[in-house]
Amino acid sequence: MKKSIKKITAAISAAVMCALPMANALSANAAGSGQKKTFKTYITIKAGNKGLYEFEYDRRFNGTYKYSMTFQGYKNYVGTRSEFGHTVPQTGRSCLFIDSVSLDHFNGVAATELYDCSDLSVKASDFKPGSMYNKIIWACSNYHKGHWEYWDDFENNVTEEVVLLGDANNDGIINMPDATTVAMWVRGNKSIKVGNEKGDINLKAADVDGNGVVNDADAVLIQQYDLSLFDSFSEKQVDIIR
Repeated sequence: MKKSIKKITAAISAAVMCALPMANALSANAAGSGQKKTFKTYITIKAGNKGLYEFEYDRRFNGTYKYSMTFQGYKNYVGTRSEFGHTVPQTGRSCLFIDSVSLDHFNGVAATELYDCSDLSVKASDFKPGSMYNKIIWACSNYHKGHWEYWDDFENNVTEEVVLLGDANNDGIINMPDATTVAMWVRGNKSIKVGNEKGDINLKAADVDGNGVVNDADAVLIQQYDLSLFDSFSEKQVDIIR
């Protein structure tokens, strides 16, 4: 087992060394302002039979989070028949909105958002309403049909999952063991289980380039981040509208 881990670690290190010349050239500019943690939120809507048409999630950060948390981008999962966007980010605030007939009876992940945090002590478990931010959720029916209904309790139909990108093994730290966990899982090591417990592999956190596939490229990026070759994983996410 130990020999296997050493081989995997060596393989990742070799891949990183091959990428170092280009990475060093890029990092001269990219990593100058200091590293940040990148949090990815998964916003799930359970619309039921309400006839939902418009949804808005207004997030306003509190205290020091107002200056340490920065919105970086989002992705729409509702469908093509939608007006989907994000208001121009203000200091300490972000606002996601969706207008779509596809929201009617929608049940699933509606959007993901990316936030960079300059405070490296912040954990994924800190990313919740109350201490970190206040939220306002607006939801209403299709007013184009001549009947308009607003639900002030719709937040009960919304859940949110937050992951720290790069923390593949769920220990709250982004380092070489995360890269090793990814590489071992890619190679089918049965000791690595998918889950949210410490030592498991969190596939959402492991997919640091956001292409929907966890592979050696993610392991290499995690080690490059550990070596401070770039500032944040938000730079590497390929599926985000900025």
